[in-house]
Amino acid sequence: MPRGTGWPGVISQEIEVVKTRQIRFHFEFNSADLDEESEALLEEFRFALTLDPDLHLKVEGFTDNLGHEHFNQRLSLKRANSVCDFLKRSGVESERLQAIGRGEEEPLNENATEAERALNRRVVLTLYRKQ
Repeated sequence: MPRGTGWPGVISQEIEVVKTRQIRFHFEFNSADLDEESEALLEEFRFALTLDPDLHLKVEGFTDNLGHEHFNQRLSLKRANSVCDFLKRSGVESERLQAIGRGEEEPLNENATEAERALNRRVVLTLYRKQ
């Protein structure tokens, strides 16, 4: 579909992805707390958002497969919100941040061992610019 056109009656807005980074914060089992190492990693994104007021950040939280699916959905959103809350406290405007909980979706592996489950407790950060 040519740029600038959309379905009749639907407003669409294209985005330009600037950078996507999958970060495996050290989320403990059943936790959404950020540690010092995680906060240090977020400084790169805070800096980019501060330098360019047109940038936005999508934060997608994920969990392992232990526990009830509904619980994991809520936990993944809490993880995404903990990242957004840190950035808000650092001066980034809330309207430039989007938190999404993905729960057990898109596992990186089989979730068969504790090491594999730990890799699935992650967030994916995507910097983008609305066009």
